[in-house]
Amino acid sequence: IFKGETWDPLPSGDGQKLSLRFQSNGRYYRSINFSFTEPWLGGKKRNSLTVSVFNNKFSNAYNPQTGQFDRKYSDSSYLKTTGITLSLGKQLKWPDDFFTLVYSLNFINYNARNYPIFPGFSNGKSTNISLKIALNRSSIDQPIFPRSGSNFLLSGQFTPPWSSIKGIDEADIFKLVEFHKWRFTGEWYVPIGKPSGADKSRQFVMRIAVKYGFIGRYTS
Repeated sequence: IFKGETWDPLPSGDGQKLSLRFQSNGRYYRSINFSFTEPWLGGKKRNSLTVSVFNNKFSNAYNPQTGQFDRKYSDSSYLKTTGITLSLGKQLKWPDDFFTLVYSLNFINYNARNYPIFPGFSNGKSTNISLKIALNRSSIDQPIFPRSGSNFLLSGQFTPPWSSIKGIDEADIFKLVEFHKWRFTGEWYVPIGKPSGADKSRQFVMRIAVKYGFIGRYTS
């Protein structure tokens, strides 16, 4: 990316992904996201490293007395979220080459001011630290518009059992988020009929999918 002669029109590497996104509609909502993925960590095997950082702000900006949006209320009623994720992925050789295993360490901080998220929590800070393990098998022919193959994903995400470690009081129950979450996704892509067009890219495809999610707690 730092070599001028490679910009024709854009430099191409070994599949690295760099993303920077900014969204806003004024004082009511603002979002900044940054992500970088290196798919060939070490340069020899398909081990991936991803770093993601984001910062969001949701403002109420609603004056309950006038019933109108008011700029000064965007600084007195809001929810800010800041997070970072580090992910390390590894291609598996067993049962076949379509399997990958990804470990993700996530940190999210919530900062609320006069912004009711849950009953009993509208002011203060809350921290979410979790480890996610995902096993994926993907044999789709292309990521943008799959026409054949399948995709299966099983993941588990866990926070430390803070209530067992620290003995959190009822008044501080929102300061450290605690949960375990499980998700499963299965997708099949079946081509219908024969492809058409000059490059045989026009194809009807039937997609069959099933998804399941569960979130639970360690203690009562």
